[in-house]
Amino acid sequence: MSKTDAIKSYLDYLAGKGCLILHAPPGLGREPDAGDYDLDDELERELYVTDKAQYKSRLEEAKQKDAIHVMVYVITGLMGLTPEEALVQFEVPGRAREYIEKWKLEKVLEYIRLPPGIRKDNYRYLFSVIFPGKITYDEDDQTLEVYRRVLEGEIPKYPRNFFVRKGSIKLCVMLMQYISTHMIADGPEDLYRIFSDHGEGNRILREAKLYPACRKFFKSPLEFVHTMLTHTKQANPLLYNYYSFKTAYEVAEKEVLRSGKCPKSP
Repeated sequence: MSKTDAIKSYLDYLAGKGCLILHAPPGLGREPDAGDYDLDDELERELYVTDKAQYKSRLEEAKQKDAIHVMVYVITGLMGLTPEEALVQFEVPGRAREYIEKWKLEKVLEYIRLPPGIRKDNYRYLFSVIFPGKITYDEDDQTLEVYRRVLEGEIPKYPRNFFVRKGSIKLCVMLMQYISTHMIADGPEDLYRIFSDHGEGNRILREAKLYPACRKFFKSPLEFVHTMLTHTKQANPLLYNYYSFKTAYEVAEKEVLRSGKCPKSP
């Protein structure tokens, strides 16, 4: 739909003339049809799945764009507010619900996609999408808010697909927060030393409720803390290499003792 058509469709809906449906733009093309593919062929089947997923993504993006046009029109046109003023109003407890009901925005907002972990009432994120460049959103703050809720038991686990987007960065942000609030460490070298001990490092990560997720991104607690220190510009490659070698040597030494075999002389 064009911007004009999207707004007209919304105004008809606001006036009680039917439902709000944002249609695919003409230039999007036809949705892939299974009949156009040889689904008995593995490559053709994979191509069909890929083409269909890409079409769906483009369709959702186009509809979101139309929904954003409508939201900008409502906020700056019908409500007469600047983006900053609107954000202040929507963040007043209970006020957002009043606006959403008055202007029948529930259906419009359904077309705006939210990343995993972003709640529907996170209006700063929503307005950063509607008014990019005018309203900013700090993703680290949102990550830490989800982390706080998990740590305090407010929610039992991380939202589904929470780590799909920028997973390693989110983990670094959370580990940095946990270290600063729950640990006493005398600088980066102390952290390298602590996390070079696999057992101790994994114990800390379990307590921090980061262990299952970090295993998907990092080979060891030491690599995790080194990546976190790199993220905060405190990393020391020399110390990382030293403790990596030291840990590997100690593991090999234990394996030799366990097997009862002496290493051969060079």
